[in-house]
Amino acid sequence: MFYETYGEFEVPYKQTKNGYALDFSREALNKFWSDIDEKHSRFSNPRLSEARGCYIFAIRASKGIRPWYVGQTKKSFKDECFQHQKKNHYHDVINNIGKGTPVMIIVARHTSEKKTKLSKALPLREADFVEQLLISQALSANSKLVNTKNTAFIKKIRIPGVLNSPKGKPGPGSRLLSSVVGT
Repeated sequence: MFYETYGEFEVPYKQTKNGYALDFSREALNKFWSDIDEKHSRFSNPRLSEARGCYIFAIRASKGIRPWYVGQTKKSFKDECFQHQKKNHYHDVINNIGKGTPVMIIVARHTSEKKTKLSKALPLREADFVEQLLISQALSANSKLVNTKNTAFIKKIRIPGVLNSPKGKPGPGSRLLSSVVGT
């Protein structure tokens, strides 16, 4: 169970009279995936676009990269990253935040730690765990993450020193727990 991160890959967009809009035309998306496969040509079967794992839609701006949506694949990255519902999430993000470049980050499963072959299989329980872990981390970086599935506990539970710590100086118990679990 080894994963490697690839990206950041600029999501296709085009200039409009009101700024810019995401370009989800067949031509733009085909070029997006062929550029990724070409850049990572050491993988041939499957190619990176055909592999499985999780992905993060994010916005790159002057302050760094901010995650906005985390997803997992049941099929391939190419088949899942730009499904209709996800495109709507991405458009909402672009329309509401204003500035920045949309990017995709791919967290692909490999068949071994040698990183020579990508996986076409992704066991459901493993995929759910990896997605949940990435959602948890992404929520730490951006409380406005647009994911809603499986985020209620992560957003509501507060464990000072570990999860959703309140503002202010942490108490001795919070500092202890934080040092023990490495947060």
